[in-house]
Amino acid sequence: FENATDPAWVRRLTPLSSAVALQDEGAVSLSQIRRRVEKDVELFDKALRSEGHYGKSITYQLIETTDPVTIRFTVQPGPLYLLEETELEVPGVDPTLHDLLATTVQSSLSAGSPAQAARVVDTDQKILELLSYNGHPLARIAERRVVVNHDTGRVKTHYVVAPGPKCFFGPVEIIGLETVREEIVRARIPWNEGDTFDARLLTKAQNSFIKLDLFSFVQLTPASSAD
Repeated sequence: FENATDPAWVRRLTPLSSAVALQDEGAVSLSQIRRRVEKDVELFDKALRSEGHYGKSITYQLIETTDPVTIRFTVQPGPLYLLEETELEVPGVDPTLHDLLATTVQSSLSAGSPAQAARVVDTDQKILELLSYNGHPLARIAERRVVVNHDTGRVKTHYVVAPGPKCFFGPVEIIGLETVREEIVRARIPWNEGDTFDARLLTKAQNSFIKLDLFSFVQLTPASSAD
């Protein structure tokens, strides 16, 4: 790596490089080396963007006059891009739930914070979890647009979420009991039929069954569609 490259980035990028990983094996041709290097550039580019460096520059030199051949990367991350306020569309949910989702999203992707990909992925999960806790287990991210403004160094995220129908707990089917009476299991189900669906209660029920020390395996599976 060119001496001007930040050592912290060298440590981050080196494990991604196939040119580094395969240097002891050599190569059958310069073309093979070049393919490895170009693949590395793609991976370096992805790594930099994932950390919010959208204005990065990555170049390389293939120096054939040395023995062995020298590969020199020059990496310039450029400025760290920051988030703008996120826009959120979740049609068809209760206003209170929509406000809760909006607050969660703005907290997770707060304006002025680094535009890191991990924060966006984490926000995706928070949106779907929150909906599954409030009667929408079939929700999905219908669209997520990430718009990068290179003039301002800002990144704007826009979500369109399909919440699916509001769901309620229906009948519970219990399968596999042999030596345990069904009423022992049903007594530990923490919801009633007709209650608003809450995915957290599935985990609570599963833990309750496991603590009985009567079963070698417990799995709770909601249906894949609303009845």
